[in-house]
Amino acid sequence: MENKIIQILYQMADEINISAVRNERYLHHDFVQKLIAGGICCLDLTREGLLGPILLPELPTSSKYRKNDNKYYLADNGSPGFIDIAVGTDDLQPKAAIEFCFSGSGWPTERVCYNLLKLLDPLNNFECSCLFSVFKYDNNYSDNDMNRISRQMTDAVKTAKDRIGKFSDYTTNLHFFVVGCFNGGKLCLVMQMSGSSDPESVEIYGCILPFN
Repeated sequence: MENKIIQILYQMADEINISAVRNERYLHHDFVQKLIAGGICCLDLTREGLLGPILLPELPTSSKYRKNDNKYYLADNGSPGFIDIAVGTDDLQPKAAIEFCFSGSGWPTERVCYNLLKLLDPLNNFECSCLFSVFKYDNNYSDNDMNRISRQMTDAVKTAKDRIGKFSDYTTNLHFFVVGCFNGGKLCLVMQMSGSSDPESVEIYGCILPFN
């Protein structure tokens, strides 16, 4: 199931037309449509007679979070977060979690960190965690953009791990996609790592995609 989910995210990165995306919900709907059309899972409205993975939209997290000085942290007196799309055979123990992030004005630092915080938190116990992000930039693409976004991805994962603290004894497979849409071009960067990895040692794969 994990490989099929990743294939869909690569397909979305390749096909996405930034002019057609108005907000994050467009990404949710595109992903769910592809997931169901591919026969990977179903949306269970009856809870009866269904076998295999089911979609679990807006799944509450096991951990609680609180915002302090415009930054999110784990907090026993906070509130659960919500995972955009989870996939599993049981809503008490989903296997995969997919978060989406969209910005029409560049890199949204804290939103990215909060998504990673939910995905990497060991109490949420996901075997596969995915963050698919689409960011629009006003400038023309240059090689400096790839280097800058790579650093931002690494810094975001490090920040999330630092806020979790109890990370060393937990492993999840993280797939972190960033599609940067520039004037005249589109860039896709992908970080793939286990929870125990040092993000600075993980290679980030980048490619220039056709601009749709």
